[in-house]
Amino acid sequence: MQPALQIRGSGHSFAILQGSRIIARATTHGNAVAALPGIERRLQSKPRPCMACGTTFQSRGRYHRLCPTCGKGA
Repeated sequence: MQPALQIRGSGHSFAILQGSRIIARATTHGNAVAALPGIERRLQSKPRPCMACGTTFQSRGRYHRLCPTCGKGA
């Protein structure tokens, strides 16, 4: 399991971290908070085989297991 995302910083410099790794930077705390959902989605995204045809595609998470072509028929 991946470490939780954290926001660290002050003034006009904020960093979004995963463990000790900087994932993104923002100029305000509000911008950093607003960016979190998109960053979390991006981190969950990875290539997976389609359960119907076997084609590898960029999956958005464990629940997303059909490629765009096969998903249209579902």
